[in-house]
Amino acid sequence: MTERSGEETHAAAESPATNAQRRHARPGSDGGGSNQPPAQRRGVEEAPAGPQWTLYSTVEEVLLAGLDATRQMTLNDFIRKYVDPNFVLEGRNVMMGVFARRPEHYISDERLLRRIIDSPEYQTECQRREDARNLRADARKLMEHDAGNLQRWKDFHQKGIVAAITRRKLNAALEVAEVLERAWRVKEIARRPLPEGFYDSVLKARWSHVLGFPEGEGEDEVEMRMEVKAGQAPAHSWEYKMQGT
Repeated sequence: MTERSGEETHAAAESPATNAQRRHARPGSDGGGSNQPPAQRRGVEEAPAGPQWTLYSTVEEVLLAGLDATRQMTLNDFIRKYVDPNFVLEGRNVMMGVFARRPEHYISDERLLRRIIDSPEYQTECQRREDARNLRADARKLMEHDAGNLQRWKDFHQKGIVAAITRRKLNAALEVAEVLERAWRVKEIARRPLPEGFYDSVLKARWSHVLGFPEGEGEDEVEMRMEVKAGQAPAHSWEYKMQGT
């Protein structure tokens, strides 16, 4: 275990996995990329910050969102960020998800190992790993019951087969997806042009009615003749009021 300073230390411990995770999390054009479906892309652009779920988001995406952030960090990065900014681990450097399986295999310094394990961030990571295992199991269970996305979860009648935390996460995501879906539909309807003559067909509508005239004699001989009679436009079909008045 040696000490290095500042910028040189940080550059030496950077890993491709860490860089990839940071690129994925960078805000801006990446978040609403052109590879997304149009409806989802519009939702990303118009909705407030936070996960932008759609009715076709998978239950696994929803349940595991945000749980793997620390797992994508290297052991060196974790030590520098949460334990001691001057420490650099010589030799093998691993991802935190791998380190957490056998911590003593990667850290022989008992004092440092204890500082890592006792840190609140590591305890949180352990809880996240446990949550992730349970949530993955629930996601697989829902897939087996053909409830693999939020739309199918909405109509699923056996929600009690999964844990309460699973139900809370899926219900919250479903609420977001439905809000975005409604907002998109309202905007789409407003953008569509009215068909030619549509307004006049309502404004100048006239009431009509059908009259029946029985013909013939006797119950077996009676036939019904139908005639349509044109009516008059109602004097006051509706009241018009400007919005905001």
